[in-house]
Amino acid sequence: MTGDIIAGNKTIINNIIQQTAKQIVTAPYKFLSSYDISDRDIFFGREAVIEQIVGKLPRYKTLVINGRSGSGKTSLINAGLIPHLAENGYHYLSFREYSGPLRQLREHVAHNDVFKAYADQTDSLTQFLKAVTRQQNMRLVVIFDQFERFFVNILDTNIRTQFIQEIKACLERYLSGAELDLVFALREEFFGQLTREFVAHIPTFLKEADLFNLEPLNRDEARKAIICPLECLTTVKIGYDETFVDEVLLPGLMGESVGGLAIDPPHLQIVCNQLYEKAKEQNTAKLERGGVVEIIDASVDF
Repeated sequence: MTGDIIAGNKTIINNIIQQTAKQIVTAPYKFLSSYDISDRDIFFGREAVIEQIVGKLPRYKTLVINGRSGSGKTSLINAGLIPHLAENGYHYLSFREYSGPLRQLREHVAHNDVFKAYADQTDSLTQFLKAVTRQQNMRLVVIFDQFERFFVNILDTNIRTQFIQEIKACLERYLSGAELDLVFALREEFFGQLTREFVAHIPTFLKEADLFNLEPLNRDEARKAIICPLECLTTVKIGYDETFVDEVLLPGLMGESVGGLAIDPPHLQIVCNQLYEKAKEQNTAKLERGGVVEIIDASVDF
């Protein structure tokens, strides 16, 4: 995916996945990259989290996904939440960069097949969203991913205030929770700034929003993230030894985390990618023990 904004529906997601299917089934792990929408079919381990988040959306106008850097927020949104919602009839509009949100919206909508009919109604975010949801009778989720960039990239407080006022109008004047859901995802150290600036202009923001704290992977989640992508492979078939996964790999990954009780998703992806590439290079049938300690130790330095 490229661009500051992505938008679409179930049809667009299926087209993306179809176009990238060959690449995905030969690369089960992401190494240093986040998961994209095209990775839907190899994204495992967060099923329960996705169900929790989806269950919150009908009850709240706004959801804030909060988590430390590396907890997997962007991957969860791209490969988990967006495809799940689209499969259930939602349209999605997801911001990923922030230089001028309204300008970015205008530029994107003008070339988007789903929303370009409303290109003349992008003078305000509220006007655009109201037109789309009312005329198309659609359920829309607007996602502001990596929202810490809003505070880092937009230093002009007037521009930030203008955007927050747009959000206020969406919440208070026009759109109900039955038509629109707003999702903000950001690093935990910026949560305080979000609440300060938003509550200053939207006093009811925290009352109408729900906070979801995304934790690192627990053991069961990590196990699924390791073994399930291998089962999706259609070309280079590399399996796994359950004893190795349960008694060596998972304890090794957990041993590198703070407290030894969870696994950071990037750490898992780096290690599993290295093991997978080593198995391919050596033409072995499954992930093996050889060198796993060295791989885990080396991955800490990334």
